[in-house]
Amino acid sequence: MQAKIIIKRKFIKGKKREIIALLRELRSGALQQPGYISGET
Repeated sequence: MQAKIIIKRKFIKGKKREIIALLRELRSGALQQPGYISGET
């Protein structure tokens, strides 16, 4: 069974660089998890 999960996030203005770096780190970590199929941003 496959599910599509949609996550909405709200960010503090002026933190663009930190947010982009964090999202990249989280996504690369997700790729290592068993059962992870794909993602889109």
